[in-house]
Amino acid sequence: MPYKSLAPIQITATADETGKNPGNWTNAFMAAAMPLVNPQYEIYHMTVVGGAPLAGGVFYVGLTNPWSTVQLDINGTQEWDPSEPLLLSSGQEIYALWDTPATDGQPPVVTLWPRYDPSLSVPG
Repeated sequence: MPYKSLAPIQITATADETGKNPGNWTNAFMAAAMPLVNPQYEIYHMTVVGGAPLAGGVFYVGLTNPWSTVQLDINGTQEWDPSEPLLLSSGQEIYALWDTPATDGQPPVVTLWPRYDPSLSVPG
């Protein structure tokens, strides 16, 4: 059965409010912004635009589990197209913590591309 795409989720970084990345940009994909799909869905692609050239970031599932790292190119963009997608359950959150100051005027805009396997999951 083919996967069913869900609407992309886009979050513009703001000054960190997690306490884990003080003074820097953080994209917080809180549970309310994420899909309600049980038992699981996956993030199969991510894009980043608008960040500072060569900025680095760490993507976390929750605030304790680092998932992936990224370095933006000279245009402040990047994409993530994994061979193994990120599997999530409803209620899980994703954070992107950047190494650039929130005062630089270049907040990274991260877009997540989720999908689910309808033979396993039911949107809720």
